[in-house]
Amino acid sequence: MRMGSAQVQSAPKPDSLNDRFTPLSPYHRLVQLYQLFPPEEVLVTSSFGTSSALLLYLISQVQPRQTVYFIDTTFLFPETLEYKRYLTDLYRLNVVDILPLPSENAQSKEEQWWINDPDRCCLANKVLPLEAVKPGHRIWISGLMGFQNTNRSHLHVPGGKQGESPNSIL
Repeated sequence: MRMGSAQVQSAPKPDSLNDRFTPLSPYHRLVQLYQLFPPEEVLVTSSFGTSSALLLYLISQVQPRQTVYFIDTTFLFPETLEYKRYLTDLYRLNVVDILPLPSENAQSKEEQWWINDPDRCCLANKVLPLEAVKPGHRIWISGLMGFQNTNRSHLHVPGGKQGESPNSIL
């Protein structure tokens, strides 16, 4: 089931990918994805939540050396971190932790931004740390699920706004 070093084809425009990827299963989306984009252009992020296992398993089968980025906000439950360790070992994942700036993270805890200013909290602890790894990536695999909320239910495969980079694919 593992793919070897497949010949990477010339990548089509992101809007044309929607027709190609939507009817495919997640596994076949990944197979097609790595035929179009080299792994270094693919940004994979995971929360290592309970629904992350299948996507991480599929990535481990299709592109086992793919880097998976984990945003460690320092607000996570110990069980989440244990599950991350478990899945990382089980699937032999190449996981890179992304951390917020220590000063902003400490201030967000001291001032309880998650209560008083949740947008600022997410910006400091999730959005800005991820911005540092986005350059150079053309596709973003995040495992967002349409049933989780109304904003996500309207995402396409690939999702994102026109002109954004990277575009999400799963």
